[in-house]
Amino acid sequence: MDANGYDGLKFGEGITKDDITITQEADGFVYIRINNTTDVVKFTQASTTSTLAIDYIYFADNSRIRANAILVSLKTLTEGDDTLTANRNGTNNIQALAGDDTITGGIDARNNIDGGADDDTLTGGSYADSLIGGQGNDTLNGGNGDDTLNAGQGNDTLNGGNGDDTLNAGQGNDTLNGVMATTP
Repeated sequence: MDANGYDGLKFGEGITKDDITITQEADGFVYIRINNTTDVVKFTQASTTSTLAIDYIYFADNSRIRANAILVSLKTLTEGDDTLTANRNGTNNIQALAGDDTITGGIDARNNIDGGADDDTLTGGSYADSLIGGQGNDTLNGGNGDDTLNAGQGNDTLNGGNGDDTLNAGQGNDTLNGVMATTP
């Protein structure tokens, strides 16, 4: 508990919000993993109460993330047509299911978005994003940053944006759009 009476989880020295990945998996539980380690924190009550047992996640640099904001960004996607805007900075890992989904990653985040089946619109943020269209006629918008866009099956449109992007066409008639770098 901090000086204001808030319960929290505090990470040790050298761990920042960019060093963790937060997911809600098929079992309904929320997992916080420290990247490139086997360390994990599992919140089991999130599947039944839609809340976490803490108010904040604290980091060594004195930054913090409000726990209920995490749950909002971990909205459970369905087999239907979903719309999701990730509100979290750091790393967003989003796995869509079937349906014509519209998913927008966090603007100041690394977004790993898999659209799943059907016709999806996926939009990254300003860092290095990974967007996977999957089956269907998808539109992938990388935005700024060095993005990787993978079309999958279908007639897809890949828009790279600024940065050193990698656009991978899949099966189908795909349209690839990039931005030419200029030198003064």
